[in-house]
Amino acid sequence: MVDNIFADYQKRLYRKSKLKKWVGDLHEEPIYEGELKHIKNPMVHLKKMTLSQMMDKTNRWSDFEARLMIEAHHPPMNIVRFLSAMTREFWKRMIVEMAFLDGSKGIIYAMYQVYSKFVSYAKLWELQQKQPSKTSVIII
Repeated sequence: MVDNIFADYQKRLYRKSKLKKWVGDLHEEPIYEGELKHIKNPMVHLKKMTLSQMMDKTNRWSDFEARLMIEAHHPPMNIVRFLSAMTREFWKRMIVEMAFLDGSKGIIYAMYQVYSKFVSYAKLWELQQKQPSKTSVIII
């Protein structure tokens, strides 16, 4: 049985004829007619992406993620926050999800996710640098 700690419920099974539209910028989801139910067993979503395709996707999505974090008034990025975010991602992928058991492919994917998290936070830092300072000095 799959542990639900990382359950990622997605609306995936619906009649195509009942689809009204898709909503959302970063993680789109369908709006459809009908009742929502859950399947008992998890669906395995396998996708074949090259590293180049993953890099392109990360570059696009990290722009959205950084903007969403700015809009949510994320605290200013600093060394501790960068290291903490990457350490948490490493811990989740390599230790909790045991990516190393999948061999080279699992290790590459886990390390890529750490890199992807870094890119999102680096873009957040970049946006934060462009914002006007909240403290101002008045010289008389």
